[in-house]
Parts: sequence; structure tokens; C-alpha cells
Amino acid sequence: MQWYAELLENLGWYDEALALIRRAQEADPFSLIINAVHGQILSRSGRPKEVVAQFQKTLDPERNFPLGHFLFGLTLVHDGKNEEAVKELEQAVQSSRESSVYRSMLAYVYAQTGRIEEARKILGDVIQEAKSDRASWMDVAGIYVALGEKDHAFAALEMAFQRRDSRMTMLLNHEALMPLRSDPRFSDLVGRVGLPHVRIGRTFLPLHGGFRMYSTSQKLIAEFLGTFALIFFGAGSICTDQYLHGAGGLGLLGIALAHGLAIAIMVSALGHISGGHFNPAVTIGFWVTKRVNTVDTILYWAAQLAGATAAAFVLKAVVPEETWRAVALGTPELARDFPRWAGMALEAVTTFFLVLVVFATAVDEKGAFRSIAGFAIGLTISLGILVAGPLTGAALNPARAFGPALSATHWANHGVYWVGPLAGGFVAGLLYDSLYLKKT
Repeated sequence: MQWYAELLENLGWYDEALALIRRAQEADPFSLIINAVHGQILSRSGRPKEVVAQFQKTLDPERNFPLGHFLFGLTLVHDGKNEEAVKELEQAVQSSRESSVYRSMLAYVYAQTGRIEEARKILGDVIQEAKSDRASWMDVAGIYVALGEKDHAFAALEMAFQRRDSRMTMLLNHEALMPLRSDPRFSDLVGRVGLPHVRIGRTFLPLHGGFRMYSTSQKLIAEFLGTFALIFFGAGSICTDQYLHGAGGLGLLGIALAHGLAIAIMVSALGHISGGHFNPAVTIGFWVTKRVNTVDTILYWAAQLAGATAAAFVLKAVVPEETWRAVALGTPELARDFPRWAGMALEAVTTFFLVLVVFATAVDEKGAFRSIAGFAIGLTISLGILVAGPLTGAALNPARAFGPALSATHWANHGVYWVGPLAGGFVAGLLYDSLYLKKT
């Protein structure tokens, strides 16, 4: 079971890996290997306070357990504590002199701490072992990275690729190779290896879904901030338009651009952390296509609604009362005599196209415009507001309606802004996934 947990960790699925390793620990609480792997997953999932205690628990019964010292050393490297990492890795090497992996990581840290001659000595030994397939060229590449010799590092990675090194599947998660990620040669290699959900270019995490390299709390904070920005700038633009009404105002186009730019910028800035949903209607599209589980969906919704509410109360506190009351703090509402069914239909259709664009530009690996996905999504929101704004207020997002409604205590036709967007997002995600993302 711990091996599957390590696989999930290597793919960046830290929450699932942590749940699985804890089950393994319950089944075999005295296993040194399981306890050591548990410590490593705790570190990678962003729980530093628990890491030291877990490794102490692992190493106290057996001070010469090499894997425990090695994994503890890795976590210290991950935290930038190289001097402490050296001690743990030296202990791992002393306890298991035959492991090229342990010696390679020790060489990496030696280089990081200025002990260049010692690093190069180990490098020479590991290269000789790699030539006879007794060591991995991936480890050789890691040492070269620490020495600042990127060209040699890529030559070593090319050797690993040519020899079909099984550890190439860890390319995106190899601690020592992180500095290479910004190099186009790395993205080319990742593409040739055929790792899933890889975005070729500056970043290697798709904007929505794919590898998860952040903890749940980090993702939820990103969702909170992104949704906060949407409501603060979006609903804020409506208040500003009202405030300037006698002097020209922003107009429908200005309001549409404010919403669109807010989403475009926040998706571009935070999308690599949480997926950049900032909208329960987007999240439900990922839920129905099984890209997000039910628990994460609920947590994302909670973070989105909390961000929207916080932004609305901030606006309420700083905008003159007569201004925000005149527009109900930007709460969307139906035009006079515009029927509810038509409002739900209009919200559903506009949100359908929003979520469709999300899937087409940020999820589909074959999409041609993933580098500008944030702005494609933002422009779709602007288009929706230009069409639906005068009739429904164009929420396209339940959180966009909820936050201002709660702050302004304005709940008229509020259900329209849940039923319509959620239905549109549900259908769009299901349709795009069924038509274009299902493997045949």
C-alpha cells in the first residue's frame, strides 16, 4: 500500500497519498518503511510541524535505518535546511554504502553548501556506475544541476531517456531538477516522456486539474483570493459606475471589462495553484467529469463563497452608503418584467460557454491557446455581461451573486443565479469531456 501512496505523491496527489499511507500505518504501525514514507508525504503536503515528530518516531527505534535518514534528509533539502540535511544524508550513506541514490543526493547537497570537491568525487563514481546501469543518469543530472552545469545535466537526462530509465516518470517531481523547469529543453523532454497533463512552456501544471503540487489549504486560499478579486473589482465597478453616474460613468462596457480582466489576471496568477476556478459553476464542471472529488468540491465552494462575502463586506465598508444601496452593492437582479425562467436560461447559456472555454483552453491538452487561457476565460465573461447584463445582471457565477446579496441583504430572485449557472457549468463540462476528452 505504501508503494501506491508513493506513486500518488510522485504525481502530486498529496492528500490522497497521505490518506493511503495513514491506512497503511494503521495496518502495520511498526513498519519503519511506512513510517518513513509517511514523514516524506507529510513534508510534501505542506505539514512541516508534523514532519520532525514523524521522523523521530521512525528513527528512534532504529538509528541506523538508512531509508529513514535519507527521506528525512530529502525533507530538509526541500525546506532549504541543507546543513542539517548533510548530517542525515551522511548517516544514510554510512548505513547503506551501496546506494547510488543516497550518495547522489549527498553530492547534490555538498554542491549546494560549497563542498564542491566532495560533490565532484561522488559525481565521478556515480557516472561510472550509470555507464554500467548500476546507477541512474537522473541522479547524475541532479548533481550537475547543483554544480550549475545545466548543459551537462540535460546530457545526462538525455542518456536516461535513451536508456528508458523508469525514473523518468518522476521527472516533474524530482527535487534536484526543479531549477531546470524554466528551460525549453525540459519541456521538450517532458513531452517526449509522455507524462500526462503537461503544459509545454513556462509552467508544467495545467491551469485546471492535472498534477497537484500544493496542499489543500493553499488551494483554498487561492480560490478565496481569486473570488475576492472578482467581486471586489467586478461589483466595485458597478458601485463606481453609480458614483460617477452624473459624470459619464463606466457604462456596460467598462463593467464587463472590469469583471473580465479581474478573472483573466487572477486565473493567470493563481491558476497553477488551485486550478483557478473562482466559480462554483466551473467547479461543478470538474466534479461531474471526476476531475475534482466531492469533498474538494464542497471545500472549493466554501472558499469561493467566503471570498465573495469578504469582498462584498469590504466594499460595503468603503463605498458611500447612498452609492452602494442604489445598486444593492452590485447584486445581480432581473430586469423589470423579465421572467425567472428566461433569467435562468440566459444565465445557463452564458455560463455554458464560459465553462466550455475553460475546458477548451485550460483543460484540453490539445488546445492551441493554453498560454492565454486566463484571458480567453476573462473575455468570455465580458461577452456574457455585454449580452446578459441588462437583463439578468450576468452573474455567470453563484458566488458573484451570493457575496453582494448577503452583504446588501438583497435576495430577490437569488435562486436564478444558482440554478442557471450550475446547470450551464454541469452540461458544459460533461459535454466537452464526452465529446473531446474521452480516450477511444
